[in-house]
Amino acid sequence: KVSFWVQNPAEPQAAPDVTVEGVVEIVDAVDAMGVYHAATYNAPVHPRLLDPANESRLSVDDTAAPLMVFAPTFPTKKIGQSMPLVAASNLISVTIQSNCDFAEDSYITIS
Repeated sequence: KVSFWVQNPAEPQAAPDVTVEGVVEIVDAVDAMGVYHAATYNAPVHPRLLDPANESRLSVDDTAAPLMVFAPTFPTKKIGQSMPLVAASNLISVTIQSNCDFAEDSYITIS
């Protein structure tokens, strides 16, 4: 298993295809006949498409695939008042719902 950090792009995007390829270096090998060879061989690993994870992140389906990037938004965003008359008490009501979970230390500003 290998893990590494990257910076996500600034704009939303679908997960790109990711492949793996490489070269395996073999040093001092014994061949199928049992003969020892003191040499270095390079065996290619041909490109293969990796299977993306299909788990959820932040309660959004299929967002565990690498570099699948989405922007948090508020699909539901409503504001209203209870009383428009001058000098009256007025209750302002705000209803918002995000498209993902927010971390505990997140904050929202309404201005």
